Amino acid sequence: METGLNSFLNVTGRTDPSWEAAAGVVSSRIQIPIHVWQLFRNAWHGAADSKEFMKILGFSKLKPIALLHAANIMPPGSTPSGALIESAIQNLGARLSVAVLSISFVCREVLNSKPPRAWRSTFEKMMTAVEIGYKVGARSFEIGIEGGAMVGFTMYAGHALLMAENGKVYRDWFNTTHGGERSSREIELETFGCEPYQIGAVLLQTLGFGHEMAIGVACAAGNIHPQFMILPPEVKKWQAVYQWIEALRLGRNFPADPDVRNFFPELAPPAPGSSQAKNLTLEVLYTEVAKIRSVGSGWTWHLPKSSYEETSQMLGQ
Repeated sequence: METGLNSFLNVTGRTDPSWEAAAGVVSSRIQIPIHVWQLFRNAWHGAADSKEFMKILGFSKLKPIALLHAANIMPPGSTPSGALIESAIQNLGARLSVAVLSISFVCREVLNSKPPRAWRSTFEKMMTAVEIGYKVGARSFEIGIEGGAMVGFTMYAGHALLMAENGKVYRDWFNTTHGGERSSREIELETFGCEPYQIGAVLLQTLGFGHEMAIGVACAAGNIHPQFMILPPEVKKWQAVYQWIEALRLGRNFPADPDVRNFFPELAPPAPGSSQAKNLTLEVLYTEVAKIRSVGSGWTWHLPKSSYEETSQMLGQ
């Protein structure tokens, strides 16, 4: 892990064995070459263009076809040429391209482990959270579509890596907890040695997205309230993003915390009992999220095949 998350965990007293276990799962399943890490890091901070992407994509484990599908510019029967890939990167933008490449990379690594059939349900929930995050980010300039997508990804990324680490243990947990719906912190610590959100936070740093987002996700998902420490604004932002996505994913109109509810001006709902007109941006977001929640995400760019059915056949399931 980067020193930022380590320092935070030391301050909060959370440097327990569960964080070591989470780091162990990530290091076991995800190997990021330094040149790929640098590309992700630079692009996320606006210091990389399509040409830098093209230099790296040619000799890495990344699959640029995910970019073509995400940008919806893959003509039927065509092959992923350099010109098409560069066009996709320019259409998506560097930051969203990094999000797409990192999510698809992790998903492919999980599938390479020959996971149990629970992978489909986990991936479907993951991509629903990713798309809801994308929609939330689209309504707030401060968040951005790529920021929302990455935070949504962390909600099930830990589950995916746990499945890859030990498919039988994950399958048994999945079946006995009804897909995780009846799980708890105690059950997860006893079963895996850590909680899925911890893996998601460590994974963000491993992929090159920095400790600010990782700490924000950890605080929100783990309900961590650091004492004797003032969280930087950037960390508070990602903490609020997670809470907004989680509230909408669960069918709530906004987070319960009033400070989080009003953190992003574009999303702030009218105050209770006020005569203020409805927030039209928020009303549109509600409509978009309701559709995603009812039918799930239709995105499949994270898969090696064009559908879940074809991917299942590839896995022999």
